[in-house]
Amino acid sequence: MVAALTAALLAAPMLRAPLSLGSLYDGGITASAGTFILHGRVPYRDFWLLYGPLTAYVAAALTAVFGTDLTVLRVAGIVGVAFTAVLGYWLVKDRAPGVPGIVLAVAAAAVAVGTTGVDLWPWAVAMVFVLAAILVARRDTSRNLLAAGAMLGFAALARQDLGAYGLIAVIVSSRSLRPLAGAAVVLVPAAIVLLLLVPVPALYEQLVWYPLVGQRVFRALPGPSLTSVFDPGTTLQWLLYWPPIAVIGLALAQYWRRRSIPVGYGALLILAILCRFQTLGRADEIHSAQAIAPAMLLAGFALSGPHGRLHRFILSVGAG
Repeated sequence: MVAALTAALLAAPMLRAPLSLGSLYDGGITASAGTFILHGRVPYRDFWLLYGPLTAYVAAALTAVFGTDLTVLRVAGIVGVAFTAVLGYWLVKDRAPGVPGIVLAVAAAAVAVGTTGVDLWPWAVAMVFVLAAILVARRDTSRNLLAAGAMLGFAALARQDLGAYGLIAVIVSSRSLRPLAGAAVVLVPAAIVLLLLVPVPALYEQLVWYPLVGQRVFRALPGPSLTSVFDPGTTLQWLLYWPPIAVIGLALAQYWRRRSIPVGYGALLILAILCRFQTLGRADEIHSAQAIAPAMLLAGFALSGPHGRLHRFILSVGAG
């Protein structure tokens, strides 16, 4: 139901929509990289690619089978968003069952699409793996933590920063290094292949230097004023900035009161915080929108149950 609702909300208006900013950048990068790969080019060696190679090879496979129509990649993007919604619902349904959980999960999955479009883009692919890893890690067993780490390895192959955030979140919340071992099982072979095909300076420049240093654009703190929500020109920026911070603050207050937090929500809390810090380096609406999903899901932790006092407030914040 959650997947169907998410797909229905996105497919009709966006499947044939004009190119958005997200399409021109991350979505366009993915589509172009897939085409280059089909022509025998190697990422990082023969063309620039600032993210992990996974999404580019997925695009190449889909293009090889279904052709070069952009709609194919958009369908794949909608499927990814639907998976994100389903995983999000399974993460929050114990605290926000039924309609509240559905609203939080669908909003968390779909809110970024308004600014990025439904094209296949690395952050969305990585988020699927990160949420799946957190869901698996909730059962704090050795096997589950290794499996969660492997999923986070695949997340890093799609988007290295989000994979790293997820790995930190699961390691800290589980108090175990097993996720690191699981990630190494995926990342070490991939790194060996890349090192055999691509010169080290090219890998460093594209995967490390440029994302961290080459595009330094910092947001002025403390961000939009609290009253700017009434200014039509800054309403979206306000909604993308303050509600996630409010939800993180409420979750921290719950943690302080209880002195404990379940592994799943602990990982969501750390992930939400790291994603907020990530937006300081890229101050535009697209990066703020894509980072909002963990905070929306985290709203479920602040619920004391379907009839709790904070229910309506947190739900409105998460859906906002």
